[in-house]
Amino acid sequence: YMGKQMRQQCLSVISIILATLLQYTRVAAYNCIPVINYAVFYVNNVYNSEKDYEIDVSEKLDEPALIRFNVCGYLHKKCKVDSYASLFYNSTLENCYQMTSNSSLEGYKFNLIDKEEPGKGIILTYPKGEPITDVTYGSIIIQMECDKTKDTKLHDITYEWDENIKIYAKTSSACPSADISEFWEFLEDYGWIFALAGIAVGGFICFFGLRMLNTTLFVFGFCSAFFASLYFLFAFIVKVDSSDILKWFLVVICAGLGVGAGVLCVKSVTAGLFCIGVWAGYLVTSILHTPILSHINTSHPNVIFWVLWVVVGAIMGYLTVLFRDLVLIFATSALGGFGIVRSFAFFFGGFPNEFTIAQKLQVGELESIPSTVYVYFIVAILVSVGGFIYQLREKRRLDYEEHYIQLIAKQP
Repeated sequence: YMGKQMRQQCLSVISIILATLLQYTRVAAYNCIPVINYAVFYVNNVYNSEKDYEIDVSEKLDEPALIRFNVCGYLHKKCKVDSYASLFYNSTLENCYQMTSNSSLEGYKFNLIDKEEPGKGIILTYPKGEPITDVTYGSIIIQMECDKTKDTKLHDITYEWDENIKIYAKTSSACPSADISEFWEFLEDYGWIFALAGIAVGGFICFFGLRMLNTTLFVFGFCSAFFASLYFLFAFIVKVDSSDILKWFLVVICAGLGVGAGVLCVKSVTAGLFCIGVWAGYLVTSILHTPILSHINTSHPNVIFWVLWVVVGAIMGYLTVLFRDLVLIFATSALGGFGIVRSFAFFFGGFPNEFTIAQKLQVGELESIPSTVYVYFIVAILVSVGGFIYQLREKRRLDYEEHYIQLIAKQP
């Protein structure tokens, strides 16, 4: 009965996680909430539900004319068909031209004004619409500068018209609501500390994960709470100009949370086993995503990684709880082997961040996956196989000794 109840609880947790993630990806994909370089922008708030934005282009065209546009939503004044920007001569609906695609944000693109500083704002590019007689134009480019003194709509609107039509404006919606880039920079700045810890911890769990189960459960509980809390605290608290003192203070807080989670996983073995399975899901996701799925070109390239991790992690967590020893040996040896090799890669280079690789490929920061990544994967597999064989033999030896002791005890 307890086993059946535990399986039902695990399946319920998996269902909740999947439903939540699918809801997030739907919102991110269709409601203009781009995630660029791990900075999150609620651009959907720029949409003006009362009236369209306007710029007077009469001087450019030598006759009365307006460009009406909106962001992440169609114009209220339709010009023949739905669009995001249209040119109106003499402000009449009869004499107008659609300047963007009428598809539901198909072909649109978000970029940062400054790749190094997401806090400066965001650029939205709409693809060109229908041709206009005697008028030359390319894409509609809306550059939204972050200004926290403004509300969520566009203000101080100006424009330039050369090859493309560039519209400049200020809004608080162009300020990232969360910026994870500082988290990655911190890990890179002090990566040698995490790399040395990764080699030590990876070696331990690769060869002694099952035998020293309580320690293993504590390690995975600690790592889960530590990195998850550090990730979110850096996203919402740490800014570009934040001091190292603040960052290390947050590290200490997260370490405390990690200790608490580690103790909890030791006391609740089921929670600890599920946690190990989730990390095993991360490993499977990295193997599938880094060389293969990261090449998929999407509006939200990093979402694929997170969706896959949640799905595979939930499945692996369930399997680890259900089958325990065999899956536990596989998970700890694989994670330990990957952890050792991934940590060494910090010192030798050639292994891009698996969390951001899709974004870098899409924006051109990486032309292709470095060949060294495949070498690292092969070495990690060999180390993991060694750990798996060693742990399996140890388990059989301990099972035999326990069985022998029981036989001796039964003799008169």
